[in-house]
Amino acid sequence: MMTQEERNEKISEQMAADKSKSGLVEKLVFIILPICVSAIGWLLTQVSDLQNEVTVLNNKVAVVVNAENKAIPPQGTTIELEQLRATAMQARADMKMELTERLTTTQIAAMQERADLKARISVLESKIKH
Repeated sequence: MMTQEERNEKISEQMAADKSKSGLVEKLVFIILPICVSAIGWLLTQVSDLQNEVTVLNNKVAVVVNAENKAIPPQGTTIELEQLRATAMQARADMKMELTERLTTTQIAAMQERADLKARISVLESKIKH
């Protein structure tokens, strides 16, 4: 059988081995813990960035594709475009009318000025002759 000293020596060896194991585990935890925290932070940042990107892309998608792979404008857009076209056509027509009226007014004024100048010239010519 074992003596008390042998038992004490065996227990002390076992305690020293356990202590060295716990020291190694403690060192590993202190090394791995900051790495894990950093990795989790990086992953959360990446997920947030991807979520923002998806949101931006969803907001930019304004066209839906039908079965024939042709773009379909969103609902309401076609009606709004037709209204804009009608408004633009009306504005162009109004502008043409206004320009035509101005041109006609200018032509009439020019004709009156010419007639007035001709009358003055004829009066001056008749005064010079007499």
